[in-house]
Formats: sequence, C-alpha cells, structure tokens
Amino acid sequence: MPSQKSLVRAGLFVVLALSTISPVLACVGCGHTPQEDFVRGFRHPFLNADHFLAMLTVGLWIAQAKDKNQYLLALIFPLAMMLGIAQGLHDYFSPSMERGVAASVALLGFFVAIVLKLPVWVSSSMVAAFAYLHGFVHGTEMGKGPGAQYDMFGAFCGTLVLHLIGFGLGKALHLIYEGKIVRTAGAGITSYGIYLLSAMS
Repeated sequence: MPSQKSLVRAGLFVVLALSTISPVLACVGCGHTPQEDFVRGFRHPFLNADHFLAMLTVGLWIAQAKDKNQYLLALIFPLAMMLGIAQGLHDYFSPSMERGVAASVALLGFFVAIVLKLPVWVSSSMVAAFAYLHGFVHGTEMGKGPGAQYDMFGAFCGTLVLHLIGFGLGKALHLIYEGKIVRTAGAGITSYGIYLLSAMS
C-alpha cells in the first residue's frame, strides 16, 4: 500500500487544479472584455470532449513516465498548441485537421493503455504535432478581433491545468491500483477516439 504522504502529494495536484478551474468556469457571456476573452480560451479545452481527453491523457501519460524529462511534455503541448492557434487564426477550418485531432485522442489513449515508453525527443515530437492540430482547429473557431491574444493565453493556461489534473489522477490511481485503472482509462479513450474518426468518415 502507498504511504499516506504519497497519497496526499498526489491528491494535492488534483485539488490544486480543481481550485484553479472553479472560478474561471463560472464566467458566463464571455467575449466582451480581455478578462472574458481569457476565460473563453481557458474554457475551450474543458468544453470540447476531444480536446479535453487529449490534454488530460497527456497528463496521464506523463504520470506513467519514469524519465522525469518526459515532464517537458506538459510545456511542449501548450506551446505547440499556441503555434497552431496562431496559424488557425489566418486559415479556415479543415476536416482533415479535425480528423487529426480525433486520431491524436485515439493514439494518446493507446499510449497510456500499453504504458508506452519512448525517448523524450520522440514523445516530444509526437505531442507537439498533436498539439499543433488541436491549436489549429481552435484557431479557426476563434474570433479574429483584438481579444485573440487573451483567448490564446487562456487556452494555454487551461491546457496546463488539464495536464496537471491528468498527472495528479495518474499518480494517485497508480499508487492505489498499480496503474490498472489508468491503463483501462487509456483503452476507453482510444475507443472514443476511434468512434470520433468513424463518425467523420
């Protein structure tokens, strides 16, 4: 059984993330001030199932890693996503990009399900590509007005929080159930990603 100290440490990640979310998600009628533009961007990952699952799953995958360098993924994903958003602001929605988002959900879930271990440069490259796709799709959906930069920063922060939640849950569930529930969750996420892909065909 894990020590009480280990359980408390893992639980703190989840509590911290949830306490960060609650006041932000309470905003209604976003999009009229810089603060509301920020909140709109922050909320986006939580209100879109494919984005939510991909970002949460990155956190779960990081929690499984033995190599602490893999923690860089939690920063690489939101940075690459910002690049995708910036490109998407000047482009149009692409069904192929949407399929790429669904595929990334399926693949990330599969990585968690099999506890895939990769060199950090490989995992970083893959996560950056997935994040770019997510950002591009979000960018095409965003308003093109002066509040776009606040929306982008909100999405960046929301993504970090989701990574934190996934990491905390992954660590806590691994300590209690030796990772079986995390792997099962990964398989479920993969199934959902495949469902999304089939619905787009």
